[in-house]
Amino acid sequence: MNSPRGAGSWGSRRRRTRAGPPGPAPEAAARHGLRDGTPVTVESRHGQARLVARVGTELAPGQVFCAFHFPASGVDSLTPEHADTATPCPECKVTALRLRPAAADD
Repeated sequence: MNSPRGAGSWGSRRRRTRAGPPGPAPEAAARHGLRDGTPVTVESRHGQARLVARVGTELAPGQVFCAFHFPASGVDSLTPEHADTATPCPECKVTALRLRPAAADD
């Protein structure tokens, strides 16, 4: 999982997100049984979130994009609790994830 910011925006306090976040790549989506627009459970060793899959080719295979700026999505539970003391941004915005189609009870 990664943040939508480019290298030039780190530390600039810009908070922009794209509509319709890309990822996973079509090959990864097929491997995990995901289709564009279907509910997906995203899990890390820190927590899980239920999101909507947006399959796209904008990211490299093995990458997934999740916007961090919407607390109700549960994405913040996927990253460690440690934060930068000056900016309150998560210490680690690159996190290993597991994707699976969401079950009714997720």
